[in-house]
Amino acid sequence: MKAASDALQHQSVSGPGGSVGLTGEGPPLPDDLRACIEPVSPFRGESDSLDASQLKLCFTCWSCAVECPVNRFTSRLNPVKLLRMAHLGLMDELLECPDIWYCLSCGRCSRICPMKVKPSALIAHLRYQAVEMGVRPPNLPSLLADHNRKFQRRRRRAMSACVEGSRLQESPGDWETPGEASSGGEAHVDIVLPEFSQRGAFRKEAGRHLGFSTGSSLCYTCCQCRNACPVCFEREVFDPLFFIRVTNLGLRRLALNSPSLWLCIQCESCTHACPMGVKGHLVIRQLQSMACRERVFPGRVLSQWHDVQKDLYCAHLDRIDGLLT
Repeated sequence: MKAASDALQHQSVSGPGGSVGLTGEGPPLPDDLRACIEPVSPFRGESDSLDASQLKLCFTCWSCAVECPVNRFTSRLNPVKLLRMAHLGLMDELLECPDIWYCLSCGRCSRICPMKVKPSALIAHLRYQAVEMGVRPPNLPSLLADHNRKFQRRRRRAMSACVEGSRLQESPGDWETPGEASSGGEAHVDIVLPEFSQRGAFRKEAGRHLGFSTGSSLCYTCCQCRNACPVCFEREVFDPLFFIRVTNLGLRRLALNSPSLWLCIQCESCTHACPMGVKGHLVIRQLQSMACRERVFPGRVLSQWHDVQKDLYCAHLDRIDGLLT
């Protein structure tokens, strides 16, 4: 056994620079090659110390990549890639990577992870470091927030066009056009309250989704769901609190007929922010199910909406690339 071990210890492999022993003996690797394969150890320590990320726990199941709404429509934001790069300590590459600015900060990747890894926290940290270290200009976060606001406004107008049976034509000026409708689409229409019994029946039906209580009756309008929602930049475009309130008021028409109902990305941010345990994402999911059952939004509209979103998300990322250049 000792002879075999000694023989193995002195084996070598040949490469462009000659023979290199398996134990590290032989000529050293060139600096450029070593830089490509050796991680930056200080950044690995920094990354692992984030309460955030828990990088070491990732076993590359790809749940985060499947769950990410941006990646789902564009295949251009893969949280697994960012996690692996961070684990290898590729600091410079990560700070210059445009992918970290594509994120909507919805947190779906972190909530779906079976190992409690938090890619969203890593991305937030990388954004901060990119600005702090001068890789990106200090006004980039505010420019990005303004662009995301326009993007959600654009999604609202696109869904309205799908309902009307038309297709929204893309033009650069449209991103600057203010939203023209309220989140319910009924703000300037006289509201006729249904009969009390009808309102009660609607509240009961909308109060449970697949057997789970939505807890909507517990809402006391603290607005935490609105503050946490990554889609709610303008209340006139989308507001999770709007749907909870109209559900509690029993206003079936306002709740089910709004195109904004389909802007929700089901990230559950509203649910996790609510101090009363109201499950805002289930409220909206149940309203969507009821709208489908009652054919308020036919399958044709929803199919077209899915296709339109692909174009919108791609245009969204292209415009972010423009901000980074």
